[in-house]
Amino acid sequence: MADAVDNLFVTYHPTNKYINVSGLSLAYGNNYFNETLGAHSINVSMDAVQSRHGVSTSNEAIVGWNSLRNYELIDGMRKTFSGPVINLENHYETGHVPFKPELGVWNSSDVRRRLWNGFFAGSTGVIYGAVSAWQLYDSPWLLDKERLHIARQTSLNYIAF
Repeated sequence: MADAVDNLFVTYHPTNKYINVSGLSLAYGNNYFNETLGAHSINVSMDAVQSRHGVSTSNEAIVGWNSLRNYELIDGMRKTFSGPVINLENHYETGHVPFKPELGVWNSSDVRRRLWNGFFAGSTGVIYGAVSAWQLYDSPWLLDKERLHIARQTSLNYIAF
């Protein structure tokens, strides 16, 4: 059994910091496992963070991370965790800027910029998401059916180590 546990690949998808009511350190995956389980700890193999989909403003009642500066989160994880790190959620293409339709949607340039910033800050890889690919129902979030045919991020195919 010990060999099986030692060979597990473990990561954890944490929430954004403003939902973190556990009293733990920053909402990085390793903080949830490595700090809370003590003697029964299963250490994460890859650390993860959710930078959120919005842009923090100084007048928000509860301030979350600013997804335009996702590189700060990657850098923070690299300083506290010796293994690979990744941002599991940043901008979703065709997703509304902090889920507010009046602010427009994240476009491919916004998405690509954040993914490359995270990669150059030391992220192991990138996660790409498109709202229209996973919200397949009649919803006010989808302005028209053509959004189901958006061009995917083919320029991201070229990240290699």
